[in-house]
Amino acid sequence: MYALYARQSRDKKDSISIESQFEFCMKEVPEGVEVRKYKDKGYSGKSIERPEFQKLLKDIEKGIIEKVIVYRLDRMSRSTLDFARLMDYFKKYNTEFISTTEKFDTSTPIGKAMLSIVMVFAQLERETIQQRITDNYYERGKKGMFLGGNVPFGYELIPTRIDGKKTNMLSPTNSLGYVVDLYNKYVNSRASLKSLAFDLNEREIKTRFDNYWDSAKISRLLKNPVYVKADIDVYNYYKNMGCILHNDISEYTGENGLYVYGNNVSTSTKFQNLEGYHVVLAPHKGVIDSNTWLKCQHKLSKNKQIKNSGKSKYSWLSGLVKCKQCGYSMNINKATLSKKNNTSALYFRCSGRANKKICDSLSLKVDAIEQLVANDMFEYIENLSNKLKIDTVKENKKINELKTNMARIENEIENLIDNLTQAKGASMKYINKRIEKLDEELSVLNEELLKANQDNSVDDKKIIELKRLISIWDELPLDDKKEFAQALIDKVHIRNIANKIECKVDFRY
Repeated sequence: MYALYARQSRDKKDSISIESQFEFCMKEVPEGVEVRKYKDKGYSGKSIERPEFQKLLKDIEKGIIEKVIVYRLDRMSRSTLDFARLMDYFKKYNTEFISTTEKFDTSTPIGKAMLSIVMVFAQLERETIQQRITDNYYERGKKGMFLGGNVPFGYELIPTRIDGKKTNMLSPTNSLGYVVDLYNKYVNSRASLKSLAFDLNEREIKTRFDNYWDSAKISRLLKNPVYVKADIDVYNYYKNMGCILHNDISEYTGENGLYVYGNNVSTSTKFQNLEGYHVVLAPHKGVIDSNTWLKCQHKLSKNKQIKNSGKSKYSWLSGLVKCKQCGYSMNINKATLSKKNNTSALYFRCSGRANKKICDSLSLKVDAIEQLVANDMFEYIENLSNKLKIDTVKENKKINELKTNMARIENEIENLIDNLTQAKGASMKYINKRIEKLDEELSVLNEELLKANQDNSVDDKKIIELKRLISIWDELPLDDKKEFAQALIDKVHIRNIANKIECKVDFRY
């Protein structure tokens, strides 16, 4: 059976339809040969994860497809790497390939060679298109066009035109007054990021995505230059940061806001290290004077947020614990029990309760939670050890089956080699093909055997090491306990409602 495959990303004037592609393919089909058609509409050629194409690959594996015909090479794939893998796949299942327009037939040596060359150029074309899109992105940015992403708090998008091209610009909303208030409070008072977030949450003022505020969100807002009235001082600030400024200094008149863009600008890291980023004047008016905005940046630079890396001198569970009630992180707080006796205790406190007042889970003693989690860990490792014993029996059975099959194939190959001395013509051709196929099967089985043996060995060593560490748990230093927990545990969910403590451990494996 011949397979005809057609793909069309989208309907447009210069693209060939699915039906037309099939018409071209049919010209390569001899009369009387059965045909099965596969078509993917609305799918790009940069990936082979397409429904009908995957169905075609499964039919090839079943051995029902003798030859695959396409209108053009890039209908099947635009990736050189994917195409090379597909050619190996076709060869494995004795399936030939024909491209009608390029006139390549993999049943001939020259067809195979030319096919590889054309696919290199197809990949080059795709990369050229990607570069063109990237260049266009930066060109639009240089002209002050909005390049997408989250719309800053206090603004909405309205249609506009720049240099005759359609785009969007930021337009103020009623929420912009809160932004002005935040800048003034942060600069002119002793307000912290945390207190500003707390104030907004108390007043039920949500983010654009209807979420509660926290210190990180306030910090990103205060660093965003869309709000500043950009003047010469702001120009010099970004120049000293190593940014690429696309407007002349004379255009920084203290009226417009700024856009900052660059490679891989993510929400979490934007405005942190700006070297090499692009800065351009935006078409909208700024609302924060440059003096206030720059004072804000100076204060923020001295109060850099430290990412929670899970390092702590208090608990080996730090960075792993979440509130089961609201989902926010549980932070460790030190509480004084007696000033006279100089005694204190450590507690896990829900940040959703402390910062946002959205949770009613009470604090929990750190040492009590550590004990609960440790018990769960010990039980989990013991169960893991028992499971490994069962799996080892199954794996040994699998290894024996693999060895038996390998021995059977080796015997068959030896018998066929003995028969070659007496074989002639068609018989010799059949025997050679059979030996080649058996040799491939033997290679696959050998790889499976090696993997099975390695998996057994690795699992054994892991369990032995885990059990050794648990046997000396109380003697381990805090850093070692921390490393152990991080490797084994994904998250710990706890809550304390009316002094009823709940603790659930999610393990990684």
